[in-house]
Amino acid sequence: DLQPRGSAGEHSAAEGGKFDVSNKQRLGFSEVQLVQKMIDGVSRVVELEQKLAAGATPDEIRALIAVPAEAAAPAAEAAPAAAEAPKEEAAAAPAAEAEAPKAEEAAAV
Repeated sequence: DLQPRGSAGEHSAAEGGKFDVSNKQRLGFSEVQLVQKMIDGVSRVVELEQKLAAGATPDEIRALIAVPAEAAAPAAEAAPAAAEAPKEEAAAAPAAEAEAPKAEEAAAV
């Protein structure tokens, strides 16, 4: 759900190997859902970088990328499908409060 962009924004080159990362999906989701998508996506990138640093080959990483993170993670850690679906503001408020600790915990890291 993330997309890389060059250092100067969309359709620009990455200078010094640095990329900006943004959510592909922006409409129809609450702020909490979008922040959680960013946290999950960046966590996945860090996981893949650690595998490369530990000696994984680029082909192994490509194979992992082809498998969605939910399929690679244990069932207890996978996000429920309902959390991915857009919700109305009133229905999303209780869910936003429940998801808020995840975003706060990640911000503390």
